[in-house]
Amino acid sequence: MQRIAFYAPLKSPRHKNPSGDRQIARLLLQALKLAGFDVILASQLRSFDKTGDVTRQQRMIALAEKLADRIIRRWQRQGYRPDAWFTYHLYYKAPDLIGPRICKALAIPYIACEASWAEKRANGPWHAYHQQLDTALKLASKVCSINPVDQIALQDYYSDPPPSPLQPLAPFVEAPAAKQTLSEAQLCSTYQLDSSKPWLITVAMMRDGDKFRSYQLLAEALQHTQADFQLLIVGDGKRRDDIQKLFAQDTRVRFAGRLENQALLNILPHFSINLWPAVNEALGMSFLEAQARGCAVIAGNEGGVHSVMQDGHTGILCPPKDPKALANAINRLLGAPALLQAYRNNAPHYIAEHHSLKHAATELGNIIRQITPHPSENGTPD
Repeated sequence: MQRIAFYAPLKSPRHKNPSGDRQIARLLLQALKLAGFDVILASQLRSFDKTGDVTRQQRMIALAEKLADRIIRRWQRQGYRPDAWFTYHLYYKAPDLIGPRICKALAIPYIACEASWAEKRANGPWHAYHQQLDTALKLASKVCSINPVDQIALQDYYSDPPPSPLQPLAPFVEAPAAKQTLSEAQLCSTYQLDSSKPWLITVAMMRDGDKFRSYQLLAEALQHTQADFQLLIVGDGKRRDDIQKLFAQDTRVRFAGRLENQALLNILPHFSINLWPAVNEALGMSFLEAQARGCAVIAGNEGGVHSVMQDGHTGILCPPKDPKALANAINRLLGAPALLQAYRNNAPHYIAEHHSLKHAATELGNIIRQITPHPSENGTPD
């Protein structure tokens, strides 16, 4: 059995805070195991630098070098050597500072998944991290591209010979469990929902930047929506109080706070529409999970959202940052129950065909085995 050392420099799959990044990292681990690989989590070091602190970046680079050397020594004591290193989500704010050093020392392939490249960062406050990212991308034997927006810059980066290591990989989710553990009556009681009205759901972290801007647009869209429905907002973060104030006058809105992923998956089948403006949204894992469980989608057409839903088949894509278009889409679907039900029926089939864990496992297995043809005979570390 081939052995893979897995690493996520932006957010470890064991990180305490739920997010799309953490969920994708966890799903990649599952997919790699389903593909027949023996996978270990190599490190939980978080390299993320939000502000462009040059001193911090240099300190993290030095720390990562020492950590990489310690990992190599520990593996040598244990008689372990992976067949490849797999890094999920590396970019100029969170490069992989460990994997390239280990891969060079052990002469094993380096695989990147969901990398992004921004040439404009070469001379700014993330200069040191940008160089580290460049090192990793140059070393990579394969680069699995999940986000079609990122793929554009990566295609330019790898435009010169030899052949590009880029490999497309569709984002994916687990198949739904047979039963949800929370009944409609329990949902009504827990969140003060009315079962006689349509239920909509929004799932997003409550933080600064694009997420807060999306919540502002969502609140504005609801002001233009006269339909009688109820919206449950799932999420938490440092801007929660400010976000709740945005909806304070709208009696249709309820707040669930933070939910662990399984708890969220358990309630999704009860909701008709997953609603989100999606300002600069990379992918939107909540759209995949919602569709897998029979929710239609109404979203702003930004970033990679168009790659995880099918406009006019599983929901409606709206022009970016257009609250009136979002409102019109809500009114349209709630005013056409047959169309809404058709979208809800189509959604799980679309996910099963294009975005399933099984499909991703097959794709990853094919990609990795192209560069790791012979399984290692070394054991898994304790």
